[in-house]
Amino acid sequence: MKAEKTYEMIINDVVFVFEECIDEFGFTVSQATAKTIEENHFIFRKSPFIKVAYLVQLGLESITRGEIVDYVCERLANVDKIIPTLEHEDIHFLKRDSQLYQELAETTVYDIIETTVSGKIHAEYHLGEGIYAE
Repeated sequence: MKAEKTYEMIINDVVFVFEECIDEFGFTVSQATAKTIEENHFIFRKSPFIKVAYLVQLGLESITRGEIVDYVCERLANVDKIIPTLEHEDIHFLKRDSQLYQELAETTVYDIIETTVSGKIHAEYHLGEGIYAE
């Protein structure tokens, strides 16, 4: 059985997908975010830590590119209440990056990309939330 992803692996995954999708293939931040969530949905349901870690990294990578999708922004608005309930050997890295995201969200100029209702439902499905929660 494959070992659980480390926090460093999650960071590398998000950075790689964004660089490949946006820089090489011309995707938007919204498309790169959706691709990352869709490709990793199977592990989000197994580990709340991994799901939150991906969301934080998506938030950081998005804001540094000047825009973030609304459904990631909405989930990260309350992430500081979720993190204390998570257990993982890399939790201190997640706390650090969550604080960094909050600081950047307050001090950086960026656009919030509004997604369609169907786009949000699609994200909910892959994140295992809403009516799709187990």
